[in-house]
Amino acid sequence: MKKSIYGFVMALALVSGFGFTGCDTLNGISSGAEDLAQGLVYSLSGTVKSVSGTPLVDAIVIAALPDDAAAAQGVTSVSGWYALRGLPAGDYDITVFATGYFSETVPATIGGSNGTLHFTMTPVTTPALIY
Repeated sequence: MKKSIYGFVMALALVSGFGFTGCDTLNGISSGAEDLAQGLVYSLSGTVKSVSGTPLVDAIVIAALPDDAAAAQGVTSVSGWYALRGLPAGDYDITVFATGYFSETVPATIGGSNGTLHFTMTPVTTPALIY
């Protein structure tokens, strides 16, 4: 976990019972060493939905660099859509947090073209307490 970036968010995630799952698709994301040298920037966009396909509103999407610095962050719209803009070419950890769902972190290399990354979030289920 990246304490330096996610301090408050991770504390919230722990209280909410978030864990880690996997992502659906990763398209248009490739190595970008030449792009980095040229100072080009890219965007990453996609959707965040529940397992049933319902768009998740107000999910937080963060692109973090290997040095724990947050490069970009966004919040999903009513259609579950997000867009992170101005990302220099390089390696990132893309993390999504949504209340009531396990969080998700996916490594991605941005460069060469804009990327699309869709997430399907798994709901957190709390077992009933037995007295």
